[in-house]
Amino acid sequence: MGESAIGVIRVSGPAALAVVTPVLKSSVPLEDFPSHTLRRVAVVDLATGERVDQALCVVMRAPRSATGEDVVELSCHGSPALLRMVTRWLIAGGARLAEPGEFTRRAFLNGRLDLAQAEAVALLISARTERAVALAARALAGGLSERARALREDLLDLVAGLEVTLDFPEEHAGLDVEKARHVVARLRAAAERWAAAARQGHVVHDGITVALVGPPNAGKSSL
Repeated sequence: MGESAIGVIRVSGPAALAVVTPVLKSSVPLEDFPSHTLRRVAVVDLATGERVDQALCVVMRAPRSATGEDVVELSCHGSPALLRMVTRWLIAGGARLAEPGEFTRRAFLNGRLDLAQAEAVALLISARTERAVALAARALAGGLSERARALREDLLDLVAGLEVTLDFPEEHAGLDVEKARHVVARLRAAAERWAAAARQGHVVHDGITVALVGPPNAGKSSL
């Protein structure tokens, strides 16, 4: 962890406010902070009560938070020593260090993200090119999820139409076989296009391995 202008500490869970309250000094108690509003606070040493930093604090109450739980975020100055101190005090007050990807996992379990969006978070963090960032951001915004939901709805409509046809063949209701065949072909073509785009996305994100093969002095090293 290096030096930075700002270092953000996030605490998530039902006891988030109770854990953070002892390390802050503010004219308004933390439990009275309006949700999703930044306020300036003082960060104080638990042992001495002395002020160690001026920070910005935001409370995001469940379920309108990144994880779907009560969340408190402190934007402190980015001193590694300061951030270690504050983190140590929060742990002493009952918090624990988050596991890798835990905030995203909690968001998924609490319905704030679907699986495709949760995977997109990891892709966005590890993106190495601008194109990879754009693709991951599109998936995080729900583009893939919306297309998958639309495909599922079309398939359910198709199944329902065929079941009506099978149950009431004399009524000429539901979906005839020829029309169903066209719908299946259309949906399959769409799914195959998405699969091809996914393969291209893997290339954008992970790159490709290329072997340069040729006789000596052909220019391989120069290339």
